[in-house]
Amino acid sequence: MYCIQPPVYRSSPARGSLLLNVSLRDYKPEALAAVTAVIVDDWDEVCRENTDIERLHLERGLTQGGTGKITDVVVRHCLDDFAEAEPVFFCPMGMAVFDIATAVYYVKKAREKGIGNELE
Repeated sequence: MYCIQPPVYRSSPARGSLLLNVSLRDYKPEALAAVTAVIVDDWDEVCRENTDIERLHLERGLTQGGTGKITDVVVRHCLDDFAEAEPVFFCPMGMAVFDIATAVYYVKKAREKGIGNELE
């Protein structure tokens, strides 16, 4: 049985917040109405089947060119282009954003404890 979770977040995000999409269908349209900083990993994967990105595309005219890519964040530091108060919406599909966040947490802890080996 296939079940799509209904959107649960209804209110606008706090200034400067980071929004991480879990199910690709987490936000009511009004919660994302003012968000202009949108980062995706694969437009074609996230802009389909009533995802938050597809709704932004159909209802607000969001285009692939109007989004940043994860490579833009990592290599080109594109987050610097947004005001500090601007909420940033990461919408991954295969980006493993939670794996990345978990890895960063454990790297930080290892550095604090002075354990592990840094690779170049």
